[in-house]
Amino acid sequence: MKHLILTILAICVPAAAYAQQDTRVPAEGLVVASAQTASASASGAVQASGSSSGPRRRPSMVGYIENATIGSKVRVRFDSGSGLQAADRAEFFYAKCGCYRGLPAGNAAYDPDAPGPGPGVLTSADFTQFNLNAEYALNGRLSLVADLPVRSLKPKTFAAGTGSFGDSSGLSDLKGGVKLSLSSDSNSQITLQALASAPSGDAGKGLGTNHWSLEPAILYSTTVGDLLGFEADLPGWRPDGPARVRSAVRQCDSARRIEGGADRQPRQVLG
Repeated sequence: MKHLILTILAICVPAAAYAQQDTRVPAEGLVVASAQTASASASGAVQASGSSSGPRRRPSMVGYIENATIGSKVRVRFDSGSGLQAADRAEFFYAKCGCYRGLPAGNAAYDPDAPGPGPGVLTSADFTQFNLNAEYALNGRLSLVADLPVRSLKPKTFAAGTGSFGDSSGLSDLKGGVKLSLSSDSNSQITLQALASAPSGDAGKGLGTNHWSLEPAILYSTTVGDLLGFEADLPGWRPDGPARVRSAVRQCDSARRIEGGADRQPRQVLG
Protein backbone atom coordinates (compact mmCIF):
# COMPACT_ATOMS: atom_id res chain seq x y z
CA MET A 1 0.00 0.00 0.00
CA LYS A 2 2.84 2.26 0.92
CA HIS A 3 4.54 1.63 -2.42
CA LEU A 4 1.31 2.40 -4.26
CA ILE A 5 0.95 5.80 -2.58
CA LEU A 6 4.56 6.74 -3.38
CA THR A 7 4.06 5.72 -7.00
CA ILE A 8 0.95 7.89 -7.32
CA LEU A 9 2.76 10.87 -5.76
CA ALA A 10 5.72 10.39 -8.10
CA ILE A 11 3.40 10.59 -11.08
CA CYS A 12 1.14 13.48 -9.86
CA VAL A 13 3.81 15.95 -8.60
CA PRO A 14 5.69 16.27 -11.95
CA ALA A 15 2.36 16.40 -13.78
CA ALA A 16 1.16 19.23 -11.54
CA ALA A 17 4.44 21.10 -12.01
CA TYR A 18 4.24 20.61 -15.78
CA ALA A 19 0.62 21.82 -15.82
CA GLN A 20 1.58 24.96 -13.84
CA GLN A 21 4.44 25.65 -16.22
CA ASP A 22 2.14 25.30 -19.26
CA THR A 23 -0.38 27.72 -17.82
CA ARG A 24 2.29 30.31 -17.05
CA VAL A 25 4.02 30.29 -20.40
CA PRO A 26 0.96 31.18 -22.46
CA ALA A 27 0.11 33.83 -19.88
CA GLU A 28 3.56 35.37 -20.17
CA GLY A 29 3.40 35.04 -23.93
CA LEU A 30 0.05 36.83 -23.88
CA VAL A 31 1.45 39.72 -21.85
CA VAL A 32 4.42 40.11 -24.16
CA ALA A 33 2.21 39.98 -27.24
CA SER A 34 -0.13 42.55 -25.71
CA ALA A 35 2.79 44.86 -24.93
CA GLN A 36 4.13 44.47 -28.45
CA THR A 37 0.67 45.15 -29.90
CA ALA A 38 0.25 48.27 -27.75
CA SER A 39 3.72 49.48 -28.74
CA ALA A 40 2.96 48.92 -32.43
CA SER A 41 -0.37 50.72 -32.08
CA ALA A 42 1.28 53.70 -30.38
CA SER A 43 4.00 53.81 -33.04
CA GLY A 44 1.39 53.64 -35.79
CA ALA A 45 -0.56 56.46 -34.14
CA VAL A 46 2.54 58.64 -33.98
CA GLN A 47 3.33 57.94 -37.62
CA ALA A 48 -0.26 58.67 -38.67
CA SER A 49 -0.23 61.90 -36.67
CA GLY A 50 3.06 62.97 -38.23
CA SER A 51 1.94 62.16 -41.77
CA SER A 52 -1.41 63.98 -41.41
CA SER A 53 0.18 67.28 -40.37
CA GLY A 54 1.94 67.71 -43.72
CA PRO A 55 4.15 70.66 -44.63
CA ARG A 56 3.20 73.96 -43.03
CA ARG A 57 2.88 77.10 -45.18
CA ARG A 58 4.96 80.10 -44.16
CA PRO A 59 2.69 83.00 -43.04
CA SER A 60 2.53 86.16 -45.13
CA MET A 61 4.77 89.06 -44.09
CA VAL A 62 3.38 91.79 -46.37
CA GLY A 63 1.76 94.95 -45.05
CA TYR A 64 1.29 97.44 -47.87
CA ILE A 65 -0.01 95.02 -50.50
CA GLU A 66 -2.82 92.50 -50.08
CA ASN A 67 -2.25 89.01 -48.68
CA ALA A 68 -2.98 86.01 -50.93
CA THR A 69 -3.68 83.63 -48.04
CA ILE A 70 -7.29 82.65 -47.34
CA GLY A 71 -7.90 82.66 -43.58
CA SER A 72 -9.63 84.43 -40.71
CA LYS A 73 -7.49 87.27 -39.38
CA VAL A 74 -7.39 90.91 -38.33
CA ARG A 75 -4.69 93.30 -39.55
CA VAL A 76 -3.87 96.87 -38.57
CA ARG A 77 -2.18 99.24 -41.00
CA PHE A 78 -0.95 102.80 -40.46
CA ASP A 79 0.02 105.19 -43.27
CA SER A 80 1.60 108.60 -42.91
CA GLY A 81 2.43 111.08 -45.69
CA SER A 82 3.69 114.61 -46.05
CA GLY A 83 3.97 117.13 -48.88
CA LEU A 84 0.83 115.80 -50.58
CA GLN A 85 0.07 117.72 -53.80
CA ALA A 86 -2.85 117.44 -56.23
CA ALA A 87 -4.77 115.37 -53.68
CA ASP A 88 -7.81 115.23 -55.96
CA ARG A 89 -5.92 113.74 -58.93
CA ALA A 90 -8.26 111.23 -60.58
CA GLU A 91 -10.32 111.49 -57.36
CA PHE A 92 -8.34 108.59 -55.97
CA PHE A 93 -7.40 110.14 -52.59
CA TYR A 94 -10.25 112.58 -52.18
CA ALA A 95 -13.01 114.16 -54.27
CA LYS A 96 -12.60 116.84 -56.92
CA CYS A 97 -11.33 120.11 -55.47
CA GLY A 98 -14.08 122.46 -54.29
CA CYS A 99 -12.13 125.32 -55.85
CA TYR A 100 -13.87 124.51 -59.14
CA ARG A 101 -17.14 125.70 -57.60
CA GLY A 102 -15.79 129.23 -57.26
CA LEU A 103 -14.77 129.72 -60.89
CA PRO A 104 -16.75 132.04 -63.17
CA ALA A 105 -19.65 130.23 -64.80
CA GLY A 106 -18.17 130.92 -68.23
CA ASN A 107 -14.91 129.12 -67.38
CA ALA A 108 -14.55 125.74 -69.09
CA ALA A 109 -13.41 124.15 -65.82
CA TYR A 110 -16.33 125.50 -63.77
CA ASP A 111 -18.06 122.70 -61.87
CA PRO A 112 -20.76 123.70 -59.37
CA ASP A 113 -21.03 120.09 -58.20
CA ALA A 114 -17.35 119.56 -57.33
CA PRO A 115 -17.71 117.90 -53.91
CA GLY A 116 -14.17 118.22 -52.56
CA PRO A 117 -12.80 120.61 -49.94
CA GLY A 118 -12.46 124.26 -50.84
CA PRO A 119 -12.30 127.04 -51.68
CA GLY A 120 -8.51 126.99 -51.39
CA VAL A 121 -6.28 125.34 -53.96
CA LEU A 122 -4.16 122.91 -51.95
CA THR A 123 -0.43 122.88 -52.69
CA SER A 124 0.82 120.80 -49.74
CA ALA A 125 -0.73 118.70 -47.00
CA ASP A 126 0.15 116.05 -44.43
CA PHE A 127 -2.05 113.10 -43.66
CA THR A 128 -2.26 109.96 -41.56
CA GLN A 129 -4.59 107.00 -42.04
CA PHE A 130 -5.37 104.09 -39.77
CA ASN A 131 -6.91 100.96 -41.35
CA LEU A 132 -8.53 98.08 -39.52
CA ASN A 133 -8.77 95.14 -41.93
CA ALA A 134 -10.73 91.99 -41.06
CA GLU A 135 -11.07 88.75 -43.00
CA TYR A 136 -13.41 85.84 -42.24
CA ALA A 137 -12.85 82.52 -44.01
CA LEU A 138 -16.05 80.72 -44.98
CA ASN A 139 -13.96 77.71 -46.02
CA GLY A 140 -10.49 76.97 -47.36
CA ARG A 141 -11.17 78.74 -50.68
CA LEU A 142 -13.52 81.66 -49.95
CA SER A 143 -13.44 84.52 -47.46
CA LEU A 144 -15.15 87.84 -46.75
CA VAL A 145 -13.06 91.02 -46.36
CA ALA A 146 -13.86 94.39 -44.76
CA ASP A 147 -11.73 97.50 -44.26
CA LEU A 148 -12.47 100.41 -41.91
CA PRO A 149 -10.25 103.48 -42.52
CA VAL A 150 -9.91 106.56 -40.29
CA ARG A 151 -8.12 109.55 -41.84
CA SER A 152 -6.59 112.76 -40.55
CA LEU A 153 -5.82 115.55 -43.07
CA LYS A 154 -3.74 118.63 -42.27
CA PRO A 155 -3.43 121.19 -45.10
CA LYS A 156 -0.17 123.15 -44.98
CA THR A 157 -0.08 125.58 -47.90
CA PHE A 158 -2.48 126.94 -50.52
CA ALA A 159 -2.10 128.88 -53.76
CA ALA A 160 -2.05 132.61 -53.04
CA GLY A 161 -5.40 134.31 -53.22
CA THR A 162 -7.49 131.12 -53.46
CA GLY A 163 -8.50 130.82 -49.82
CA SER A 164 -8.00 127.87 -47.49
CA PHE A 165 -9.72 125.15 -45.49
CA GLY A 166 -8.94 123.63 -42.12
CA ASP A 167 -7.80 120.34 -40.68
CA SER A 168 -10.18 117.41 -40.65
CA SER A 169 -10.35 113.88 -39.34
CA GLY A 170 -12.87 111.05 -39.32
CA LEU A 171 -14.11 108.00 -41.13
CA SER A 172 -12.92 107.58 -44.72
CA ASP A 173 -14.41 105.36 -47.47
CA LEU A 174 -15.32 101.86 -46.28
CA LYS A 175 -14.34 98.80 -48.33
CA GLY A 176 -15.75 95.30 -48.48
CA GLY A 177 -15.55 92.27 -50.74
CA VAL A 178 -14.50 88.68 -51.21
CA LYS A 179 -11.35 86.62 -51.79
CA LEU A 180 -11.42 83.41 -53.83
CA SER A 181 -8.53 80.96 -54.04
CA LEU A 182 -7.82 80.01 -57.67
CA SER A 183 -4.85 77.74 -56.92
CA SER A 184 -3.15 76.72 -53.70
CA ASP A 185 -0.51 74.22 -52.58
CA SER A 186 2.16 74.02 -49.91
CA ASN A 187 4.41 76.53 -51.73
CA SER A 188 2.31 78.84 -53.92
CA GLN A 189 -1.05 80.58 -53.93
CA ILE A 190 -3.03 82.48 -56.56
CA THR A 191 -6.05 84.37 -55.26
CA LEU A 192 -8.71 86.59 -56.83
CA GLN A 193 -9.87 89.53 -54.72
CA ALA A 194 -12.80 91.84 -55.51
CA LEU A 195 -13.44 94.89 -53.33
CA ALA A 196 -16.01 97.67 -53.49
CA SER A 197 -15.37 101.08 -51.95
CA ALA A 198 -18.39 103.01 -50.59
CA PRO A 199 -18.49 106.84 -50.39
CA SER A 200 -18.77 106.92 -46.60
CA GLY A 201 -16.15 109.63 -45.95
CA ASP A 202 -17.08 113.31 -45.89
CA ALA A 203 -15.91 114.52 -49.32
CA GLY A 204 -16.20 118.19 -48.33
CA LYS A 205 -13.53 117.63 -45.66
CA GLY A 206 -11.17 115.61 -47.85
CA LEU A 207 -12.02 112.33 -46.13
CA GLY A 208 -13.56 110.54 -49.12
CA THR A 209 -14.01 110.44 -52.87
CA ASN A 210 -17.80 110.85 -53.07
CA HIS A 211 -18.17 107.91 -55.47
CA TRP A 212 -18.29 104.13 -55.50
CA SER A 213 -15.39 102.21 -56.97
CA LEU A 214 -14.49 98.60 -57.76
CA GLU A 215 -11.02 97.25 -57.02
CA PRO A 216 -10.30 93.79 -58.52
CA ALA A 217 -6.89 92.25 -57.91
CA ILE A 218 -4.87 89.09 -58.53
CA LEU A 219 -2.78 88.14 -55.49
CA TYR A 220 0.19 85.78 -55.69
CA SER A 221 2.63 84.33 -53.19
CA THR A 222 5.30 81.64 -53.36
CA THR A 223 8.24 80.38 -51.35
CA VAL A 224 11.66 79.26 -52.55
CA GLY A 225 13.28 77.11 -49.90
CA ASP A 226 13.13 78.08 -46.23
CA LEU A 227 14.57 81.58 -46.48
CA LEU A 228 13.12 83.22 -49.60
CA GLY A 229 9.55 84.20 -50.43
CA PHE A 230 7.86 86.35 -53.07
CA GLU A 231 4.45 88.05 -52.92
CA ALA A 232 2.70 90.24 -55.52
CA ASP A 233 -0.50 92.26 -55.86
CA LEU A 234 -1.77 93.09 -59.36
CA PRO A 235 -4.67 95.52 -58.75
CA GLY A 236 -7.16 97.46 -60.83
CA TRP A 237 -9.35 100.46 -59.99
CA ARG A 238 -12.64 101.26 -61.65
CA PRO A 239 -14.49 104.34 -60.31
CA ASP A 240 -18.24 104.54 -60.76
CA GLY A 241 -19.95 107.91 -60.85
CA PRO A 242 -20.54 111.03 -62.90
CA ALA A 243 -18.63 111.96 -66.03
CA ARG A 244 -16.09 113.95 -64.05
CA VAL A 245 -14.91 110.71 -62.43
CA ARG A 246 -14.73 108.67 -65.60
CA SER A 247 -12.72 111.40 -67.28
CA ALA A 248 -10.64 112.16 -64.22
CA VAL A 249 -7.52 110.77 -65.87
CA ARG A 250 -7.71 113.76 -68.17
CA GLN A 251 -8.07 116.16 -65.24
CA CYS A 252 -4.75 115.39 -63.67
CA ASP A 253 -4.05 118.78 -62.10
CA SER A 254 -6.66 120.83 -60.33
CA ALA A 255 -4.63 124.01 -60.72
CA ARG A 256 -1.58 125.53 -62.33
CA ARG A 257 1.71 125.67 -60.45
CA ILE A 258 2.90 129.06 -59.27
CA GLU A 259 5.64 129.99 -61.69
CA GLY A 260 7.30 133.38 -61.79
CA GLY A 261 4.77 134.85 -59.38
CA ALA A 262 1.80 134.13 -61.66
CA ASP A 263 -1.51 133.37 -59.99
CA ARG A 264 -2.41 129.72 -59.73
CA GLN A 265 -5.87 129.12 -61.21
CA PRO A 266 -7.81 125.88 -61.56
CA ARG A 267 -7.72 124.45 -65.04
CA GLN A 268 -8.62 121.27 -66.87
CA VAL A 269 -5.67 119.36 -68.23
CA LEU A 270 -6.42 117.44 -71.39
CA GLY A 271 -4.23 114.49 -72.23
